[in-house]
Amino acid sequence: MSNGPLRIAVLGAGGRTGRLILDAALRAGHKTLAVVRSPARAGIEPRPGLDITAADARDSASLQRILRPGDVIISAIGPSGRTSNGLYESVGTAIVTATATTGPRRFIGITSSGVRDDDPNHPWWYRTFLVPVMRDTYDDMSRMEAVIEASDLDWTFVRPARLTDDDATGTFRVEDGSNPPGGIAVPRQDVADFAISCTTDDAWSRTRPTISR
Repeated sequence: MSNGPLRIAVLGAGGRTGRLILDAALRAGHKTLAVVRSPARAGIEPRPGLDITAADARDSASLQRILRPGDVIISAIGPSGRTSNGLYESVGTAIVTATATTGPRRFIGITSSGVRDDDPNHPWWYRTFLVPVMRDTYDDMSRMEAVIEASDLDWTFVRPARLTDDDATGTFRVEDGSNPPGGIAVPRQDVADFAISCTTDDAWSRTRPTISR
């Protein structure tokens, strides 16, 4: 995997996690493409090395128009409400279709530790109260993961615990496919930094790193 500058296309770049991923990518010296439905409404500050473009991540033709061979795609999409209404699966399907003709091979998706509802490392209250409330969204995330994993993409799904807006700690824990014991939350900034580290390190290729403090 390349250690040099990349072009990273960030889907959902206008969201709280997406904006931090943009920042982390630019700090790492990568050319960065912020992909949003409406650049005017997203209010992303123009900076050197950053391009901002309009595209619908659910539409493969829209993605084909903006993606290039060699791009790394990071999905930080998320619903505006409590339920996702098929958003994640739709985006996953569009990405697989678009990349089949445009050439990007590396994909990193941000989902959630809640995707694995049988994880014994989840606190009891998380399994009892939060998972049922978020079941629709977690199931949708799971379907997205399945669509991507069945493709030829070199994928990583970053599954954070509950996201917070706290400052980065740099001391988060990561386990493949299960929540680090006792972990209940993680700053978005730590997740963003970890996602960018995965663009140049193949240690987490085709895995599901679950991240928490």
